[in-house]
Amino acid sequence: MGCPAGECHAHLADEMIIDVIESVDACLAENVKVVVYNGMLDLIINSVGQDRWISRLNWEHLNEYYQQPRIPVYAPSQKKSQRTGAFFKAYRNFEFYWVLMSGHMVPIDAPEMSLEMMKRIVHNEKY
Repeated sequence: MGCPAGECHAHLADEMIIDVIESVDACLAENVKVVVYNGMLDLIINSVGQDRWISRLNWEHLNEYYQQPRIPVYAPSQKKSQRTGAFFKAYRNFEFYWVLMSGHMVPIDAPEMSLEMMKRIVHNEKY
């Protein structure tokens, strides 16, 4: 049952780390909405690495993006108590969510916050 780790890694090696900077830059240049999210406890793709990746974008509005504040986002059940579930930062057509109390599997670790995030993305809600 299953596959030994080495064998699985060999089959998935081409899928592991794919640099999509050029593709994301092209989308941003064409005014396509780009949304990135990250689980703050992710040991595989950590938040510092995500920020470093964003800093490599050649997007003409990158400096303006970095000047924007991080806005707290609340899952519906936590809104009244204002228990932050994520932080959000955006400028023009680029959005980034840092989801708290979640690792690599954000929808499993923080399902309510993930659903709230997806609703905001799909309905293009602004903060």
